[in-house]
Amino acid sequence: MRLLVRDAGRASGQFGRGFEYTEGSVSDDSAMDHAVQGMDGVRVALGVEDPALLEPAEHQGTAAVVAAAARHGLGRISYLTGSLVRASYGHNGRGPVPSASPACDVTGGR
Repeated sequence: MRLLVRDAGRASGQFGRGFEYTEGSVSDDSAMDHAVQGMDGVRVALGVEDPALLEPAEHQGTAAVVAAAARHGLGRISYLTGSLVRASYGHNGRGPVPSASPACDVTGGR
């Protein structure tokens, strides 16, 4: 399994050594192409805590992942979001919900 992450060292510390890490951003077409090349599917797992970043990260980022998947003929895409889970309305109105999900894209390998 290959993970497209912003910081491979940090991701490796969080997820362990059982993955192939590639650094990049969903806004970088060449990083996206490298991340999905040779894969069977992709899982989109982006997350933002700032509502102002929702459009560029979550919406446009997901569109970029889907476009890369289409360029490489991937037939499977799954989507999971952790965006805004720390918003004050997220935990019975009693404050933020702790988030354990990183902002990264996970592509499933063969």
